[in-house]
Amino acid sequence: MKTIFSATLCLLLMLSWAVPAQEAREVYDLRPRFEAGRTSRYEFWTRRSSRQALEARGQRQQTRHEVIFQGQITWTIDTVAADGAATATYVMDWIKADLTTADGRRMTIDSRQSSGEPAALWQVIRAMAGAPIRVELSPDAVVDKISGVEAIRGKLEEAMAKSVDESDLTKSVYDTAILAGGPAELKVGQKWPFTFARSHEMGQLTYDTTFSLAGVETIADIPIATVQGQAKVRFEPDAQRVARLPAGSSVRLTEGSSEQQVLWDLQRHEAVGRNNQLHFTLQTTIRVQGQTLEQTLDEEVQSQILRIGEE
Repeated sequence: MKTIFSATLCLLLMLSWAVPAQEAREVYDLRPRFEAGRTSRYEFWTRRSSRQALEARGQRQQTRHEVIFQGQITWTIDTVAADGAATATYVMDWIKADLTTADGRRMTIDSRQSSGEPAALWQVIRAMAGAPIRVELSPDAVVDKISGVEAIRGKLEEAMAKSVDESDLTKSVYDTAILAGGPAELKVGQKWPFTFARSHEMGQLTYDTTFSLAGVETIADIPIATVQGQAKVRFEPDAQRVARLPAGSSVRLTEGSSEQQVLWDLQRHEAVGRNNQLHFTLQTTIRVQGQTLEQTLDEEVQSQILRIGEE
């Protein structure tokens, strides 16, 4: 049964974002129902494509990098308070990365292997794999705090330790089992807002997301709600980092949007599958000795996650 169920969910995630219209009569509860000792396992796939363009004196150079991450996650609810708040443990059991460099070379690294090239990236995923991240959750599944990041950084040299970011791990938690801010009563077609901010090399990206209940159907005797999210992405430059650039330089977001589809188990009140897409473009203008240099970073991220086991 689980195999058929997972295969059906995988097919749904591969299909169009569009969901057939349904009559908005019934009311659904999209809040979490945390239960101490409950464990779910997920399989994830993420493709991150990055294109950089550098233009100066009428000359333009472009490079492209791509990395595909795969792996498995274990999500466990440890404790539940009387008000519904909970603590949980998030563990990336293993991580594999397939890289394509600017010159077309292909490399694969795996946290389950004893070494890998490029060594710096292998050391990061090796440190992250198996490391428990403790998550403190509000009753409506908002992440109040995570801990365990310093233990990961402690396994790495200082330069690479900086690449392990707390807000990135928090975003990974949000993109796994939970659905933040889900209302107790919602009809098909109704919406609710949620905002999340994460750091970026040159500042902070903020996702102003509007979730909506697109429909409900039964798959293998389990009622599944389809929730769609549309986000506008804002960018706030880090003043200290911009100050390191030559005087008169600037960094701005020229385009930013995010979409996601969540398949929500109305029995266990957790996600069984997700499909996320993100696109943003950052433009950096540097002025040096009367010359203007334009650097454009265009990044696209597509990710899928699927529940493959539960206890």
